[in-house]
Amino acid sequence: MKRSPEISTSALSRLAAGALFLCLLSIPAVYAQSRPKTPPQPRSKPSLDALLVRVNSYWALLEKGTKRQARYYVSPATRDTFLARQTPEFSKPSVTGLEFSEKPGEVIITVTVKRTLPGVGTLDWPVKEKWIFRDGDWFVMIAGTSLPYSSRATGKVAVPLSPEEIERQKKEIMAALRFDRQVIDFGTIRKGKTASSDLKYNLAGSDPMEVHFRDAPSDLIVTGLANQRLSPGDNQVLSMQLITENFDGQVRVPFTVLAKRGDVEVPYQFEMDANVYSPISALPAQLLYLRDERQKELIVRNNSQSEVEIKGIYSGSGVFEVTPLPVVLQPGDKAVLRVSLLSIISRRNYPDMLSLTLARPVEDMQSLIVPVVLNYEKPPVEKRIMGLTQKELNELLKKSPQPPPIKP
Repeated sequence: MKRSPEISTSALSRLAAGALFLCLLSIPAVYAQSRPKTPPQPRSKPSLDALLVRVNSYWALLEKGTKRQARYYVSPATRDTFLARQTPEFSKPSVTGLEFSEKPGEVIITVTVKRTLPGVGTLDWPVKEKWIFRDGDWFVMIAGTSLPYSSRATGKVAVPLSPEEIERQKKEIMAALRFDRQVIDFGTIRKGKTASSDLKYNLAGSDPMEVHFRDAPSDLIVTGLANQRLSPGDNQVLSMQLITENFDGQVRVPFTVLAKRGDVEVPYQFEMDANVYSPISALPAQLLYLRDERQKELIVRNNSQSEVEIKGIYSGSGVFEVTPLPVVLQPGDKAVLRVSLLSIISRRNYPDMLSLTLARPVEDMQSLIVPVVLNYEKPPVEKRIMGLTQKELNELLKKSPQPPPIKP
């Protein structure tokens, strides 16, 4: 019988070691093949919608007094300054301005808050702040001189103004600058004419004061300012002119004059009042026909001191019939006219106009024109983001270049 060849102990050891080595070599390769690869994460890009959401959340936390949570919306480089400063009490923050900085990824936001000052009352107070896009998100920058009610940072290294110092400077401005009235009344004005009114003020001291008008209508022209500054002295005058083409009837428009020295701003509230009349007026001022409507009533009133005779009509489409005509109105009289459609126009929100022709001109007025919209459909309510509509946001984006994507 043959004997099996003997294998020495050392040979077995070498064989086992080699097998173990081959196993160890195979493990990383197998693991590398079975481990799933992590897909690359997309980098965030600057988004105006995301910015407004961040601003809204940040100011909501400030209003609640939760600064510890609000600090995560602050640029890490300026968080110590943010936590060290004091925040005066305020309410109802809302975005009222947005403009792009010269630097990509930087946006200047204006937030208006309500503040109640002893002896003054509740005021609208604008706050300007710079937001930057870093590390895939938006953060607010807190400058060394910035406070929630300081309009701008000077760029100099300085000790931030305390709330007490801000209140002291505001009282100085209010004591130095006084206007003779808060209501600018232009009285009764013939539509198409320009009305004038003077606003007097006293400014103590020898230095001029910077002012800005906010929410004033574009039809209000103000003269008497030199480089947007009020001149010091008593009985100074700002001349105001109101262009009336875009107004009709009783007009009341509130607006604000912001008086400013350094980084402290004080708002003065005003109201513009006027009664703009036409020799002949119509109510409603515009006829809106829904898709199934064929007749509307129009009330015509003679506001002049002369007899008015309406003898006929004219329209661009020629689809209107007005009864009764002719009609004669004595001073102060009114008549109810029925405006009917003779044919159908299918186009939605079709713009037209109806001209009521006068037999004789009255105060240079030869006809009464009433705007008309056929097949009127009310536009949907626009969604607002912190007080701004998407249309307003798009207009802001058109005026300023879109910041390019920034690598975090």
